[in-house]
Amino acid sequence: MYVQKLQEEWFDIAEKTKIIVEFEGYISEIDSINAINIYGLLEALLLEGEDDKSEKNLMFVALKNLTPTNIDCELSTDTTDGKCYNAIIERLDVIKINNDIDENKILAKEILQAIAVYPDMTTTDKQNFKAILSSFVYGGVDNMPADEKQNEITKGNESNQADTETSAFINVIKTIFVIFVIIV
Repeated sequence: MYVQKLQEEWFDIAEKTKIIVEFEGYISEIDSINAINIYGLLEALLLEGEDDKSEKNLMFVALKNLTPTNIDCELSTDTTDGKCYNAIIERLDVIKINNDIDENKILAKEILQAIAVYPDMTTTDKQNFKAILSSFVYGGVDNMPADEKQNEITKGNESNQADTETSAFINVIKTIFVIFVIIV
């Protein structure tokens, strides 16, 4: 099913990334014997053409691909069309190279405020984006404080109970952790 979806959406980078995130969530749910190999393959698909194969770049590429190109927000300084894709990517670029967690949190909050009001993203897509961004702020899942990880997981569970749409929120965090372990 996921392979067919990937084939159908191969040239739509946002949809391809969503499918990869969903697929990773599915693999972590079924606890497959070949999970490590599958994660490696999916990681390679996301990082295709990238020289930097680090966990941080993996998260950056995923976030960049998941950011809607036609999003409107107050972050944009472009008065022509009011789109803020470039403003979000600029903030992601800063987080990628910045080690100051407090500054990264401020930038992430701005990004999440823009994503939160975007009507064309599902709740699940927003939760997955937030899960990846939360890890990205700290430079990876391993660098997240335990209470912060638990807080994100709890928020994801509460949101799942309130929303009938199934979320891969927890699985995204787990998957990022597994991929990082594979890289190291």
